[in-house]
Amino acid sequence: MKFRSRALSSWVLLLGAAAPMPSAEQTKGPDALIQASTQAAHAHVLLEQCSYAEAEEWLQRALETARGSRSADFVERDTAGSLVARLQIQLAELRKRRKQLDREARELSRLVSAGWLETAQRRLVRLDPPRCDERFEPLADAICSRVAEAQSLADRGDRYLNRNDAGTALDLYRRARSLNREHPGLDSRIAEARGLRRSQRRIGAKIWKAVLYTAIAAGIGYAGYVGYRTYKERPEAPPPARKPATALRSPN
Repeated sequence: MKFRSRALSSWVLLLGAAAPMPSAEQTKGPDALIQASTQAAHAHVLLEQCSYAEAEEWLQRALETARGSRSADFVERDTAGSLVARLQIQLAELRKRRKQLDREARELSRLVSAGWLETAQRRLVRLDPPRCDERFEPLADAICSRVAEAQSLADRGDRYLNRNDAGTALDLYRRARSLNREHPGLDSRIAEARGLRRSQRRIGAKIWKAVLYTAIAAGIGYAGYVGYRTYKERPEAPPPARKPATALRSPN
């Protein structure tokens, strides 16, 4: 973890070099500066394990111990004052970093779920989280897998679009966008597939109308033809029978 570990190590070296060896009167208890440096070193170990809360607690202890140091020796007083200042800076940076990591873990999870993978990737790189923080490795894996899956879907969509299968291509592009809203060139591909599908629908509608009109015309023609044939082939009716003429009677 890039958390000024060198600075913490330097404190221990500084204390070991500057702090006087305890005298016979001081053997009754540990020297305050040595104790504070030990507590700070333990906090450094906890930071490398990403145990933020415990590290903060031990830094706070080290700060209180260093503040409680009392000595008539000016070297010890200067060393204690320097250690207190360094511990205050370290504690403030730890709290700031801890809040940043907590906030970014929540925000990155939201971005990945919403499909803003490129934005999430850039923020993750800028954050540079410690490897021991188990919250960020799964997020990085999810970003990589979703980017790869979206790329695969987009490539399949391209192949279908080249075959003029706009409907299938559009479906694949939409699935890719649901995974990665920021996939390069995906919006233009979706627009192209939509345009091709609209064009195909217009052509299909025209063809259907033409087929329909042709069928109607053919139906009318066939019906007329059938009517004509029926008329021509019907049996001729026999002529009406003539009534026999009535003989005229001559008058008697």
